[in-house]
Amino acid sequence: MAAKRTEHVHREVREVLRLAAARLLQRLPELTEELVTRVREGDEAYRRLVSPDDHWQSTQDGLRIGIEAILQKPEERRDLAFARQMASRRAEQGLPLESLMRMYRLSAQVTWAGFVDLVEREHPERLGALVRTATHVWHAIDRQALTAAETYRRREKELLGRSNERVNALLDELLEGAADGAAARSAAAALDLPERGRYAVVTIRLPLRHEHEAHRHGGHDGHASCGPGYASGSAPADAASPASPASPSATADAQGAHVPAQAGERASAPQLRAAVPAQGMAAVSAQGMDAAGHGVDAHPEAVGAMRVLWRMRTQHEVAVVALGDGTLDELVAGMKPVVYGPAGVSPVVEGLGELATARRLAELAMRTCSGCGPEIARLDRRLPSALVISQPELSGHLVSGVLGALLSLDPADRDVLLATLSAWLRCEGSAARAAGQLYCHRNTVFNRMRRVEQLTGRSLSRPRDIVELALALEAARLLPPG
Repeated sequence: MAAKRTEHVHREVREVLRLAAARLLQRLPELTEELVTRVREGDEAYRRLVSPDDHWQSTQDGLRIGIEAILQKPEERRDLAFARQMASRRAEQGLPLESLMRMYRLSAQVTWAGFVDLVEREHPERLGALVRTATHVWHAIDRQALTAAETYRRREKELLGRSNERVNALLDELLEGAADGAAARSAAAALDLPERGRYAVVTIRLPLRHEHEAHRHGGHDGHASCGPGYASGSAPADAASPASPASPSATADAQGAHVPAQAGERASAPQLRAAVPAQGMAAVSAQGMDAAGHGVDAHPEAVGAMRVLWRMRTQHEVAVVALGDGTLDELVAGMKPVVYGPAGVSPVVEGLGELATARRLAELAMRTCSGCGPEIARLDRRLPSALVISQPELSGHLVSGVLGALLSLDPADRDVLLATLSAWLRCEGSAARAAGQLYCHRNTVFNRMRRVEQLTGRSLSRPRDIVELALALEAARLLPPG
């Protein structure tokens, strides 16, 4: 008896749904107008991103397909397929997911209200049966909404991946100088950056794998040179890198013979950051911490108020920095925690179209670093060194013409004189200060500098000769011997 009554109720519910759905389809334009009006009045995103005609037509199609599904067999229903199609389209249009979900909630309200009004007006005796259909109606619309949400998220992820690929491709074109004016404008729009504005480029060299392994196993003490030329006892005076108090043993080690350039495989950035050398690294530790124990983002999207975009090259990383009102000093200070090796900073350029020039100048600045530890070189403070690096043939003649006799000495004698000349130049010609750095008597410095004059044929009292000595010493430091 109970089973028959249940079957009767189910049959009555189906009949009411089918009757109401058939009659509701006749009111489709009215329902569509109501739903479109309510959605657009309360959602600026729909008004801005979806045209009125598109919105009206898609809403009418959606309502019709959803209501017809009540009259169809499960295998004939098209409501979920339509939900997937529309969600994908709205994701492509950039409509927020919350706007799409709000539309489904309003659609459920309008559809259910349409059922109630129709049955109340034409078949009031069946209102009780209609109430029993509420679960079926709302469940159907809920399934459509869930399907739409899943499709939207999947499509949004696909679009984001394509967008990132396009942004990276545009950025690469700018950095390689392959972008014309139209491409620069497209890049500005895609990157959400001003086409004309203040930019700088930072390049960070990826160390050779054998250098990286040497650091990991304590092969370097943080002072030895990894560069191609003769060691001169110190990095350039403007080097923005961690400093520790000098010691006699460290100074003696730094005065060791030259280390020639070696070919080797370069460590990748992830491998590098998995085990960064601890000695001399105020940048990033193996655990991704700075010296204070705070976490460090290896690729920060911003340095202060300056936005940073990162790209990878075979031998180095490239950071494009939108400076805004920031300065190069602020950029260098902000980049120190993430610099793990030699880095170069370009001068300020005035637009995206000049990024290729900035990238080349940053690479040139990076090449003025002779060590393999963290060091940031600004090109505007390394111009003599950059001149030497950019003209290797002339610089080679300069080295042989000015320092040839000195470099032909036995290694121990040669390196002592090179270190003394470097210290004397670094101390602005003060023998007393140079003696303090070299841990010797000032008279020893005088004696060594007289030998330098004799061997080079240059006088330390003539400014032009001092310029030649300084440039030749820099060339000996940066260029491979021979």
